Amino acid sequence: MTQPLVSIITASYNQGQFIEDTLRSVRDQDYPKVEHIVIDGASTDQTVDILKRYAGTYPMRWISEPDQGHADALCKGFRQANGDILAWLNSDDVYLPGAIRQAVDIFQRYPDTDLVHGDIWVIDADGQVLSKRRLTLLDTYDFVGQGNCLAQPATFWTRRIYDRVGGIDPRYYFQMDLEFFIRVAAVGRLRHLRAYLAKMRIHPDGKMVKAEQIRLKELGELQKLYLTRAGARDLWGLRYTRPFLLSRQFMRFALQGDFLYASRKVWQRMCDGRLFRESRR
Repeated sequence: MTQPLVSIITASYNQGQFIEDTLRSVRDQDYPKVEHIVIDGASTDQTVDILKRYAGTYPMRWISEPDQGHADALCKGFRQANGDILAWLNSDDVYLPGAIRQAVDIFQRYPDTDLVHGDIWVIDADGQVLSKRRLTLLDTYDFVGQGNCLAQPATFWTRRIYDRVGGIDPRYYFQMDLEFFIRVAAVGRLRHLRAYLAKMRIHPDGKMVKAEQIRLKELGELQKLYLTRAGARDLWGLRYTRPFLLSRQFMRFALQGDFLYASRKVWQRMCDGRLFRESRR
């Protein structure tokens, strides 16, 4: 690919206090071929005024109309996308400088790559950094066994893999990204980029806080569905146990030079009792 077009989809609803940061982070990227499509669900706050103000300042287009929720808005946006590389950036998350260029570079250097995911900063409502989260190589077993263990705002994939697996499933309220990544990992080539690409915002009005029970319910449904598809004999097999998956991830961190980081994460999980429970984003 020679400077492929990158399509960024943002689904929005009443996130006016954050969406300007999101728009600005896409506008200020140093990669020249980007289209930003914002699908707003008829927000009643200042969101539409902000979108009008940014329209025309960079390649961004938007609509504001009622929809059937987050996943429905994403599907609508991806249907309009023209890019060879796709991603979605939530209306309260932001890209770090150079994120898109770094992701595109991996796709160009390794043409067989279907999905690239990087590391992430976790920030609060005021933009203050709460933590810097590193990741490592992942596969289907990681997603099914541990939940969404990559950073969705720091993830990019090709149009060909999106079309091959059938895109986003609009039936999911919370875990539409995990369910999509499971299908991609089952047939595609994933690469981890050891660089911080985005900031993921945690705040009281976010779905991760307000819809925790829905998240856990959908996670349980997905695990049951995909573990069963793997075969009943594997349902409680070694590959799906938390200790095995965590040990394997620890070795991957060590091999990529993050031994001390991984050691601290294991110690933190031991101290707060989460060592063998499902991972939280």
